[in-house]
Amino acid sequence: MLSPDLGPSSRAYAARAGQPRVRGAGATAYYDYFGERAGPRSLGYYRTTSLYVDTAALDVLNRRGSFGRAKLRVRRYGAADVVFLERKLRTRRQLVKRRTAVGVADLGRLQAAMAGDWAGGWFQRRLSARWLEPACQVGYTRTARLLESARGPARLTIDADIRASLADRFAFADEPGLAVPTDLAIVEMKYSGAAPALFRQCVEAFALGPALVSKYRLAMGRLGRTEIGAPPDQEIDEPLCA
Repeated sequence: MLSPDLGPSSRAYAARAGQPRVRGAGATAYYDYFGERAGPRSLGYYRTTSLYVDTAALDVLNRRGSFGRAKLRVRRYGAADVVFLERKLRTRRQLVKRRTAVGVADLGRLQAAMAGDWAGGWFQRRLSARWLEPACQVGYTRTARLLESARGPARLTIDADIRASLADRFAFADEPGLAVPTDLAIVEMKYSGAAPALFRQCVEAFALGPALVSKYRLAMGRLGRTEIGAPPDQEIDEPLCA
């Protein structure tokens, strides 16, 4: 099952996002709370796998300079023949994403030294300009619900069962990788403009505290690729649903 976008693919769009983390059974309770109200549509459960890239010096992991604000990755849903080339740029108040759909068979083109005239050319040029190469594969099980709000579609996702493995080329490994031990599920709310009332109610009902969480950093830590001199995941000092 493909995860729906909140904006057109291959275009940059902005949406405020928060990632409250919910312990143990709380994740199920939060999902049920959301599902019992306002008739949001369930998108079910599906496996999501991403290939993250970094420099040889792990500048993205260590959040050095502009590498600390943006991540590039290749994302796949289940065993689909289509994957998404994505760039995520996070500012203090917004998450901006650009994504382009290409075929799995086209991933080998990312290894070429020169970018060709194809849909993934922009992604390939950015890899080359910033000396980025595959670093690790991260997989997890995602539960999702879609809500139609007054400002357009909004989405709630809960991610759990995170797995990690090292990567050295643009290809998805069949093996699930090492389990990333954590008692936390990652809950993310995506919406445009102001947060829907239902999201605000859920945050208040469960007294959730938003925090920036990086699955890439969690995965690299599990794989023994620890960062050097990097700041820890930071608490957000503004309310999620302001």
